[in-house]
Amino acid sequence: MIKKVIKVLIFVLLVFVIGFFIVWMDTPAYESNKFIEFLNLKEELRLELIDEIRNGNVDIDENNYVIITDKYDGIAKNNNVYTLKCDEEECVVSFLYKPGFPDEDQYLYYSSKDEKLIEKNLDKSLYNYIKKVKEHWYFVQYN
Repeated sequence: MIKKVIKVLIFVLLVFVIGFFIVWMDTPAYESNKFIEFLNLKEELRLELIDEIRNGNVDIDENNYVIITDKYDGIAKNNNVYTLKCDEEECVVSFLYKPGFPDEDQYLYYSSKDEKLIEKNLDKSLYNYIKKVKEHWYFVQYN
């Protein structure tokens, strides 16, 4: 009888710990840390790609998606890199951070100037908010 009680208590404790972990993973602090980690992991490679886009050395399809080569594989989720505008004066490039459903994607945006440049080139109906993470880098939550 005591062994059954102990097994039930262990099971309840295990369920509690797993539940707590799942809830903790969904907290803003945890997500913020994961986003910063995502940004820092390949920041130099992203900056190199942005320079290549500016110089016209990267293929971009008719929908403004960058065609990712092996060198830049993994630079964004699903290798989804989109150029809103990128020339010598102004540049806005997005890197998919977290795909959402149905369209609540989260992106890492590069802006050569500021948040206003993103707002100028991105339809307001597409995003919920923009948050500066560090110089030139922004978190964009889509609707």
